[in-house]
Amino acid sequence: RVTLWEDSVLVKEPETRERTVWHQDLGYFNVDGEQLCTTWVPLDPVTAATGAMRFVRASHTWDRSFRPNFFVTDDQIPGTEGETVPDVDALARRGDVELLCFELGPGDLTVHHARTLHAAGANTSSTTRRRALSVRYCGDDARYRLRPGMPTKPHHGELRDGDPLGGPEAPTVWPA
Repeated sequence: RVTLWEDSVLVKEPETRERTVWHQDLGYFNVDGEQLCTTWVPLDPVTAATGAMRFVRASHTWDRSFRPNFFVTDDQIPGTEGETVPDVDALARRGDVELLCFELGPGDLTVHHARTLHAAGANTSSTTRRRALSVRYCGDDARYRLRPGMPTKPHHGELRDGDPLGGPEAPTVWPA
């Protein structure tokens, strides 16, 4: 069974200097489990110049949870839990991690585990907007987990720690 957790639209206007810093999605979710993923579908061409996403290969297997940050700075969200995100770029320069980056066209798709460390560059293009739809899905083992420091979504208000996902707060999109 697959349930819908949440969705968002992400936009980087042309000449956006801010990069999206390294983070895991898990720290932002009020969900726990192993069957957690984020899909990312660009609506515009995505290249290094427009802010393509980068991923740390196999970082979802590290069994580490990192504190969420404010996306454009390494500053951690106050009151949250987990480890500080390591300096991924330094790890890559030393050869300790492998980075992956994909140039994508409108309608292409990436899927990554909620524990995968990822980031995105600035949009240095003077003409191309980078828009994407991001949808997060959860499998059977996912349970609601209130994370300290992270707000709940209004439509998740009735869920309690340990509750399985389902119902109007997290509708089934693929039956068992």
